[in-house]
Amino acid sequence: MVKFVVSSDVDSSDDELDGPVEQTPLAVDWVKVDDEHRVGISSLPGCICSGQRRSLRCDVDRMRALGIEESFVLCPLGELRAFKVRNLLWELDELDINVHHTPVNPAEDLSVEACLKILDELEKTVMSGKSTSIHCL
Repeated sequence: MVKFVVSSDVDSSDDELDGPVEQTPLAVDWVKVDDEHRVGISSLPGCICSGQRRSLRCDVDRMRALGIEESFVLCPLGELRAFKVRNLLWELDELDINVHHTPVNPAEDLSVEACLKILDELEKTVMSGKSTSIHCL
């Protein structure tokens, strides 16, 4: 299992002091794959952007409460830093949520091969019966 290192800079949305923290639970929309399987899609947990300021701790706790076991994070590390959630991967790992960090750079075209690789990994995870979520911005 991959272990993630915590940076000493401003690491999460919980370390940001300006502005009120969003108190609503992280919204997860469930997409039905078939009669037995589904995938959760949500905004980036703990994200600070576009006037929104979420708590990383509250959002990952919500994911755990929903029984999410696997998380596909599509944001590159640079975006995680930009949106004040550089510790997201570590926080998920600490709660025993298996992290699939498959960064997709929004400034580049995603190759068919890269897309198929992500979809194949997602399919295997979902079909194994594990509760799975996908996050991007």
